[in-house]
Amino acid sequence: MEKQSKYVFAFKKIGKSLFSRNLFLKIISIVFAMLIWGYVLTAENPLRTKTLANVSVSFTGEADLAARNLAVRGNREEILRPIEAKVSTALTNFADLSANDVTLTIDLKNVNKAGKYRLPITPSVRDGKVESLDPEFIEVEVDDLVSKRIPVETEVTGNLPEGYWSGVPVLNPQIIEIRGAKTDVGSVVKAVCKIDLTGRTESFNDAVNVSLLNELKEEVDSRFAVGSIPSVTIKLPVLPKKTVPFDIEKAIFGADNLPADYEIAGYITNPGELTVVGQKHILDTIESVGLESIDVSGSSESILDNVAIMFPEGVQSANGESRVEVYIDIREKRQEKIFESVEVEIVNLGKRLDASLKTERLDVKLNGRISVIREIEKGDISLFADVSGCGPGTYVLPLQIRINGRELPEDLVCTLPEQFAEVTITR
Repeated sequence: MEKQSKYVFAFKKIGKSLFSRNLFLKIISIVFAMLIWGYVLTAENPLRTKTLANVSVSFTGEADLAARNLAVRGNREEILRPIEAKVSTALTNFADLSANDVTLTIDLKNVNKAGKYRLPITPSVRDGKVESLDPEFIEVEVDDLVSKRIPVETEVTGNLPEGYWSGVPVLNPQIIEIRGAKTDVGSVVKAVCKIDLTGRTESFNDAVNVSLLNELKEEVDSRFAVGSIPSVTIKLPVLPKKTVPFDIEKAIFGADNLPADYEIAGYITNPGELTVVGQKHILDTIESVGLESIDVSGSSESILDNVAIMFPEGVQSANGESRVEVYIDIREKRQEKIFESVEVEIVNLGKRLDASLKTERLDVKLNGRISVIREIEKGDISLFADVSGCGPGTYVLPLQIRINGRELPEDLVCTLPEQFAEVTITR
């Protein structure tokens, strides 16, 4: 018995040594275990259930529905939201199974009239079986399919950089056609193309998407449309601008053939200057804008005319002007004449009063139209101080002038060396 115990003890010692110290045997054991487990899985390939989120849903039979002049109402993206599906599949396919392997459809083939429907979602999956869907049904509303032509407008936002101009947008097409459920289409009254000019220095020529608006100018979600919403091509010129005067002087001819004693006293345009647009290298060479010729030959009266603007090649008006109002002031020449030592008179002196002047004579300078000046003689001039109501004393009174007993015409200017007369009145 004692000898047998020694053998048992020795065997345990050897076993303990082999399994505790020999790492190689441990590894071999693990490998064999894995091989056996793999064989079991391959032979049996058990099923496992996998939950897939965000599985896409789509309609089938929409073309047939449209052929029956019907359409699904509302935003398709809202109606066909991705859902959750639980799918059972072989263990060997479990890791690779994804939402892309599952097809979920809603069949519209049995929808024959407008109304609300609760339609089932039909699943199919490659290498597996759909166990459940959440949700299993989708509520849809079907309406009559109609089309509508709506006008397209532009909505410009933002500001161009200083020194730049934008023209009028040109749209192509100006009317688009949309198709969809009657109620959705009926709410749309127009389409808008939005253009942002912020920082733009070059012309715009591109296709842009449109936004649909209702009567309250609120944007309507366009995802109700059957088919795509047409895009619109916008052409919008953007060019440098420059403000320049009109070159009136070069436009006037015949100034040497005015009647005798007549001249051009001045000229003006309305507006006084013009903003033009064009390529920068062209604008850099422009200091003024010309006008069509204006013939003043033989004119003795001023001219007010609307004349054409002569634009250099490659240049146009920023605001679309093609003509400008021109006023040419033609008048008789003026002449200055000095009448020396004109007597200063005292008028309206009271009875039994005497009066004397500090300055009794003054030179009178008249400036006016030649024809008027020629007719005036020294004897026609009355220069006086009015002492009405003045008693004895010394007064400084304004000097007054009359020509042939009448006040001076507005265009006749009188200049005196003194504007006042010092008058002394005594008894």
